[in-house]
Amino acid sequence: IVSTGTTLNIGGSLATIAQAMTNMNVADMSCFVKATATYAITATLTLPTVAGSGFYMPIRGYTSLRTDLGQATIQVSSGAIAIITASSNNGGRLENFILDGNSVAGTSGISYSGYRVTFSNIKVLNCANEGITGAGVLATFSQMEVTACAGTTYSVALTGEGIIFRHSWIHDNTKSGVNLSNRMSWFIGNIVSNNTGASSDGVTMNIESECSGNTIYGNGRD
Repeated sequence: IVSTGTTLNIGGSLATIAQAMTNMNVADMSCFVKATATYAITATLTLPTVAGSGFYMPIRGYTSLRTDLGQATIQVSSGAIAIITASSNNGGRLENFILDGNSVAGTSGISYSGYRVTFSNIKVLNCANEGITGAGVLATFSQMEVTACAGTTYSVALTGEGIIFRHSWIHDNTKSGVNLSNRMSWFIGNIVSNNTGASSDGVTMNIESECSGNTIYGNGRD
């Protein structure tokens, strides 16, 4: 560019995560969110998806380097919302975040209805409703933490089939821990602990699923 006396704004970061998601409208785009401060929201963020994407269009948090697995914090400031939703049938991927409901009434962490969604290295806390809820199929959750959440009956309530939930920690919620109510799901290598209430269970699952390698203790009916 050759110019005289012209001011241009070229490149640089976007001000909000919502704007970044809006701009992700081409297959296989990705986005990085730096943990410079808490990102306050009043409306749900919907994971972007585009037909033909081979890598689920990842959105990844980080602290200093884009590969350091540092978590960026998204916090509800007002509104009875789910912090993250994924409603398309083309997948979506979210990694390295803290999702804080901030104890605002009606909040939940993740609520999805699409299929082939992936969530990894995410902490969900302080949600007045479920930490994670969804009816979509073929979802994968790994290295999750859900704590200080409530919900109607479970802190994690997933009704779709083909769920993989692994290497995560569900603890110190005020309802039962986890319910995978459909078939062909896997709950492997998790810790489910200290979920309170006289009728709180650690884990309930459909009979056609696998539950193995977990540590489940200190829940209301364990």
